[in-house]
Amino acid sequence: QGAGRAGTCRAVDGKELADEERGIPIDLAMGASELTSSSGEPEPLGPSRNSDQSVNFSMVSVHATRVVLCVSQPKGGEVLEFDMHQSGDRWHVCVSGLGPSALYGFKVW
Repeated sequence: QGAGRAGTCRAVDGKELADEERGIPIDLAMGASELTSSSGEPEPLGPSRNSDQSVNFSMVSVHATRVVLCVSQPKGGEVLEFDMHQSGDRWHVCVSGLGPSALYGFKVW
């Protein structure tokens, strides 16, 4: 695998982030947090804020065997990982407690 970024880094509110806003590397150790997760829904695709202010994340991967959602706050803080749930070729998880500027990414196996 080559060096560099694959894709665009976006905050939960959809804003594209400049390099200095991208947060911390995803390979940092996980720790305690006030975030909680549930299985979520397979639609709509992408991040979507629910009426209870939780955020549902959904993506498509036909060949994935495991997908993990990684979230952090911009400019530092720990990175938390949430296993996503599979429904056919859709992977999804719902996270409560995320602010609008939270950063997210996926690890896909």
